[in-house]
Amino acid sequence: MRFERETEVRKLRLLSITAHYGLVEALESGSAWKKVMALVRRIPTDILPCPIKYTSRHIHMVQDAGEKQNRSCSEIFLEEWGCSGRKRPTLADLLTLLKKAELYKAADYVAIQLLKESRPSRPVCGPAAEVLVPTEMLNGKSAAPTAPPASNPNENYRSGWPEVANIPVVSLTIDDETANVESTKIEQQLVTVPVEQININTPEHIPYKKLQAITNSFDCNPVGENNGRLLGKGAFGSVHLAIEDNILTAVKRLNVDIVDIDRLFQNELEALLRVEHSNLLRMVAYSKDGPEKCLVYEYMSQGDLEERLSCKGRWSIPLPYLVRIKIALGTSNGLQHLHEYRDPPLVHRDVKSANILLDKDLIPKLGDFGLIRLGDSSDGDSSAILASTVFGTSVYMAPEAMRGEVTVKNDVFSIGVVLLELLTGLSPYDANGEGLDLVTHVMEMCDGHSQSNYTLLDGKAGNWTSEGGIDLSKQLFSLAQDCLEDKDRRPFMSTVVQRLQTIINS
Repeated sequence: MRFERETEVRKLRLLSITAHYGLVEALESGSAWKKVMALVRRIPTDILPCPIKYTSRHIHMVQDAGEKQNRSCSEIFLEEWGCSGRKRPTLADLLTLLKKAELYKAADYVAIQLLKESRPSRPVCGPAAEVLVPTEMLNGKSAAPTAPPASNPNENYRSGWPEVANIPVVSLTIDDETANVESTKIEQQLVTVPVEQININTPEHIPYKKLQAITNSFDCNPVGENNGRLLGKGAFGSVHLAIEDNILTAVKRLNVDIVDIDRLFQNELEALLRVEHSNLLRMVAYSKDGPEKCLVYEYMSQGDLEERLSCKGRWSIPLPYLVRIKIALGTSNGLQHLHEYRDPPLVHRDVKSANILLDKDLIPKLGDFGLIRLGDSSDGDSSAILASTVFGTSVYMAPEAMRGEVTVKNDVFSIGVVLLELLTGLSPYDANGEGLDLVTHVMEMCDGHSQSNYTLLDGKAGNWTSEGGIDLSKQLFSLAQDCLEDKDRRPFMSTVVQRLQTIINS
């Protein structure tokens, strides 16, 4: 199979598993991937004309991840590099780096096997010079026996490979499931807050049998169908409508089959007990005496942001553009509170439109705190806590989050994806109807040109123009792009809040 020079590195695996693992093997030989990783550069700026993208710390992180996951370091590097930056690296970019690093074995594989080009030229002398083999050896006339040639030149790369289904992959285009990808090292850290900071509105414990009664035995029919009580479900469990004395609440029943479910329950319980904010979902009760642990929340009558933006079913009326911006502001306010109310800060780690719930006044409340962790300090310290297990929904996950780094900038990246959802009304998982994630779709459509943004705008939201005639969509697109930058160039949540407030006041 012949590939184009413009073929993105990240898409190679999808196009040909044989080609992908041939490249992995070529880069694994002699740890060639390290030399390539050290040569990768960021996009040049006036201040940094040739900035280095990866440091020795990043190389060690890849090695640690390889040991933890029992995977090739070169494959992990290709996943990370292939999904980074606004302009995704291509096979041409890879070939340039391989030649610069004088990794001619790997360069030959890319040029000859993948691009079907002539082999790259080599120096005439020195270690990188081509080794000439006697003609008689090439013709099989050597005294030593030779192995029969493979009928397919790629068969040599197939030998001993695991089946595709058994290879852990961090996908940027999966559906609405929560990813659980083994990653780097170091212990997980549960939320611990001084006793004096605990919310005095302590939720009560409710017997499991009572929750069964007020949810019709956790009825699994959707709300609105056959007196159903199911509000939603996901990887960690299901949410059911509870009715008692005309008071509505939402009961989250955790899936007992989830690994570490006790820790997730305790984590969310402690976080909700200790952190209170008008834009964070309030827990009113909990239950842990039954076969499944449950958390009881205030009922959010206007559903979640993801289903509201889809304009399907009972939510056919679209959200106006100004309401959307206010939802972004409220959610960011809640996240800023998590990030700043203590040090080290709390990192949500699963910010997504499905976890942004709306009350009767369309005030957003960020929910699902099962993955919350202590992160790096909000003063910009470059050191980040590493989690032994990477959780989160991958289309919303920052590149460093996929490596296990827990930092407040993880949540900022996720908000950037949510901003694109608000602007476009498109699905984050399948933005173009062909399985392409929203971030990639927007970047490909815009290609850095702001005028292309208008073709992506959700017209159902209105004209995105303020009373003063200012184009709010342009400012919102700019903020989204900044949130999706590399970690060190992303704003903090406080800046996101300020910019959203400025947009609303325009």
